[in-house]
Amino acid sequence: MHLMHRNKFVYYLILGSFLLGVFVISGCASVSISKYKPINSPNSKPQKIFVRDFDVPANVFYVDREGSELLDFRIETQDRLTRQLVRRLSENVLPAEKLGLREPIPRGKYWMLAGTFHRVNQGSRFLRMAIGFGAGATKMETKAMLYDLSTPNPRPLLALSTTGGSNAEPGAISAFNPITFTFVPAGAALSAAGGALGGVTLDSNRTAREISAAIAQYAKENNIPIKNPSLKPKMKGEFPKKIEIRLPFQ
Repeated sequence: MHLMHRNKFVYYLILGSFLLGVFVISGCASVSISKYKPINSPNSKPQKIFVRDFDVPANVFYVDREGSELLDFRIETQDRLTRQLVRRLSENVLPAEKLGLREPIPRGKYWMLAGTFHRVNQGSRFLRMAIGFGAGATKMETKAMLYDLSTPNPRPLLALSTTGGSNAEPGAISAFNPITFTFVPAGAALSAAGGALGGVTLDSNRTAREISAAIAQYAKENNIPIKNPSLKPKMKGEFPKKIEIRLPFQ
């Protein structure tokens, strides 16, 4: 009996260390808005938002690819973010349309979102699957500007920056029971699968979500009706609303 209590104490000590790690890195568990700076008020309600493909400088991509593979990866990441932004803006804010980097900028009662990838780090899928809690985490940072196209020259409205990544979630090690020194197979599989899913693709989706929410916020602040007024961006430093922990002794 005494041994059982001691093993429980050891288990909770280890669990406490993991939880401390979760709290420390919780700010990196998802993407958030690190800069939200309104510059000007819009002249009128826009009829459409054009989403220009973000620049993808090769020197900000820290990935295990080179040459043509790196180029393909950059283009895929660029296209994924554009598609997600167009979809989310159309569903939640105002009608949106893609605008290629080489396409001429339209003029009229429109807004245009343009930006650049500031950092893309793919991390380590193996470490995300095996350990988690920040090990092998990805990182994606972008800088963007919202413009008013109803003037002779594009007029800046809102400056944005995003930061964050994947993998504050536990990996397969979270399924380890220090009392019996065994892994729970189902728990290990689920944890590993969660780590595998976290990556640049998920970061792109989250980045699009937060940028769209930030534009929605700006529109609401300027009394422009949008499709989903409840949409709100996650600002950097905000603590997760809910953390659910399940213990094997429960």
